[in-house]
This record gives sequence, C-alpha cells and structure tokens, in this order.
Amino acid sequence: MPVIALTTPLFTDTQGLLKDLKSLMDLRAYDDDHVIEKTARDHQISLDLLTRVVQVSPIAYNNFTHEREKAMAALEKTLADLAAQDNCIFPGTICHLIPGWVTHVLRVLAVSARASRLGHAIRLKGYSQQIAGQKLEQADQRADQWVRTLKNASIWDASLYDLVLDMDDQTANAAALIQAAVSAPPCAGREPRAQQVADLCISAAVQLALARLGGGLKVRAQAGHVLVTIERKRMNLPQTQSEILTSAKQVPGVVSVKTRIGANYYKSQMIKAYDLPGSTGRA
Repeated sequence: MPVIALTTPLFTDTQGLLKDLKSLMDLRAYDDDHVIEKTARDHQISLDLLTRVVQVSPIAYNNFTHEREKAMAALEKTLADLAAQDNCIFPGTICHLIPGWVTHVLRVLAVSARASRLGHAIRLKGYSQQIAGQKLEQADQRADQWVRTLKNASIWDASLYDLVLDMDDQTANAAALIQAAVSAPPCAGREPRAQQVADLCISAAVQLALARLGGGLKVRAQAGHVLVTIERKRMNLPQTQSEILTSAKQVPGVVSVKTRIGANYYKSQMIKAYDLPGSTGRA
C-alpha cells in the first residue's frame, strides 16, 4: 500500500486533494502537527523544542546538548513508525526527513501561485493582504531553510520529487495523477517496500541512538546491515567510530555496523553550528 510524502508549503489549499486521496486509496493523513505531537508524547520532548527545530530556529548551547539532533532523530523515528503501517500520507514539510534512499515513498510537491496562497490565507485566517504576505514569506523562508538543512537543496528543486503538481491547474486530476504514480515502479511491489520499511525503521532507531554524538552522522540500513557516514570533522575520530559501533549494535534488528568518512568530512563549512543566528544549517 502507498506511502506518500506530500510537500505542501503553507497556505497551499490541498484539502480537496487530501479528501480525494483518502477516498481513492483509503489513506491516513499525518500532517506536521500530528507528527510533532506524537513525537512529543513518545519521546518526552517539548512541543516548543520540536517546533523550533522544524522552523530551524536557534537552539541555545546546541553544540553541547545536541537537542536539535535528538529532536530531528525522534521526528524521523516517528515518521518511520507511521510509514511502517503503510497506506499513509504525510502532508507538510517534515516528510523531507525520510531519507532519499527509501525509494518506495512517492514524493510529491503540491503548490499554488502566490496569489492563490494569499487568497487562501485571507479566507482561512482572516488576515489582511499585508499580514498574509508576511506570513507566507516567513513560512517559505523557514521551509526552504529546513529542506536545505536536510537535502542541501531548495524546497522548490524539482529533483527532490517524483511528481510536481500545480494546484491552480491540476486540482481536478491531482489525486488521479498521484494514484497512477504510486501504482508504478519503484513504489509498486510489496516485497521491496516491506524490506525498505524495515530498513527505514532500523535506520531511524540507529539515528536516534547516535543523536547524543551530535550532527553530521548519516545512517543507512540494508537488510539489517548499517552504514554510518561521518560527514563532520571530529576531534577524536577513533573514539567517535567506537561509540558509533557500540551504540548502533544495541539497536534491535541491527546485524552489522560499519563506518566510513564522508565526502564532506574535511570541508570547513561542515563545522558550522546549527544554532548560529543566520546560519543555513546545511549538513
């Protein structure tokens, strides 16, 4: 059954699309608020911290506490747990936490022109034209910075998506286009999807276990075999590698663990702290 990551910038009217998708494919929708609230309950992390992390707001003393990394790992674990149930859709922007190597997830960008989004904001919230414009600009900046932090690419980069929908022109057939896309490879096929769901759950659990070590660790699992790529320079690399191996091996489902040095390890920009004001937070 399908798993859909539906990127919907703020004030994009997708209520009709979600209604049609639920009817066509019996999907359960988990928007950003739902994912944040579930993460807060399951991992005892404050709603305020999770919201600030998704908005890429500064986190005081994060270089020492690694609260941002812990929160992001917890959010990824929540997404993995929900995706394991199949037949679900994640509207919003948190869905970009799902790693790119998980190919069975259909990634869709649904967006409208600025004028349409402004009109929807005014109708929905009662904002003035000026306030609606300010809210939209702020939300777009935060969403773009969030995606750049995760993917090193703009939220508007079409290469991040399997399908891009212009909701001003394709509203009537948007659900049908998505239904057709999830019926085609690589989304179709029960066995590879089941394996990737299992790998995603293991990867997210390992990422959560390693969050205390800070950022710059990218985890990938394949049939229980875990590869951790170290993308940020470490003061004591052998010790970091040892801690990675020890922590990851304790995660249920892990068969083996390996580490490697990533292409960005020796690049100076990789040392940028997430919590510096004005930082893009790229990693």
